[in-house]
Amino acid sequence: MADIPKNIKSTAIGLHTLFADVYGEKRNVSDILHSFGFTEYQVNTLKTEKITAFYENIKFALACRFLHYSGGHRLLFVLFRRYGLFDYPKETLEGIGDSMGISRERVRQLEKKAMKRLIGGVSSDAVGILIVLAACKTLDVDAMDLLRPAETERDADDEEAAAPPDLPTLDLPHADFYIQGGFNYTSKRGRYQLLMTFGDYTKYFEKKDLEGHSDVSMILLAVIEGLEKLKKPCAVMVHSNTIFGISAIYKDGKLRMAVPEKTANYELKEHIRKLLSENGHALENIADSNIRERIKAWSDSNA
Repeated sequence: MADIPKNIKSTAIGLHTLFADVYGEKRNVSDILHSFGFTEYQVNTLKTEKITAFYENIKFALACRFLHYSGGHRLLFVLFRRYGLFDYPKETLEGIGDSMGISRERVRQLEKKAMKRLIGGVSSDAVGILIVLAACKTLDVDAMDLLRPAETERDADDEEAAAPPDLPTLDLPHADFYIQGGFNYTSKRGRYQLLMTFGDYTKYFEKKDLEGHSDVSMILLAVIEGLEKLKKPCAVMVHSNTIFGISAIYKDGKLRMAVPEKTANYELKEHIRKLLSENGHALENIADSNIRERIKAWSDSNA
């Protein structure tokens, strides 16, 4: 740690404080990267030989997050100075207000607005995704690989995978689940939406204010609800726009039962495995970037 630049050390401390405020618990960069499937070797590389580039890319990712907001540069400035990030010393509300020529209360309002912009809606872990994108850029990894879990190498020590039933899926009736789900790490509540199609039959379900652990847990709950509604064995295609949820649920075409840092979802995945085995369903999960639009269009047409 002695060779790590002083500004990076102070930024690391500031990020840990920021993550605690965002997630409501102590988390660090390593925790976030592990939770999204980065290997220990990749994380160590980011923390050692590539640490300067990694933190520059985190700064760039945060700046991009605020770029499209009105007054985003000022919100980012307040955020950096409140948490002591990227060469900015950690400052009080009064100190920032004096330098900007505004009141302490106005700085507090800007800080609150900055946090709201950073966290975003409940549909994704916005902060985690920013860190992941910075890591992918630093390691020259294609972030889109996370959309294609079947192409990644399987590590038997990391997980215990359960294969879906070996069924003649072409002979099964086909059903589609269109799912979006998210968890708000500030309020500790989640929600999901599920649009099911089966031939000419369509059914919509929405659950809000759910207790959970992550975006992934919301997606799993929606999958469970859909499977429980089916009255006969079906070949089910699950469409989801939460790409990290997809990579956490499936790997090498198999249901992932245990994923590092996501063990809280084990019971939900076990529930899915039992539904598949007992009811004869075949299940496949794919990425679909138009879930929100599809669900909204259906809702609008049936309002």
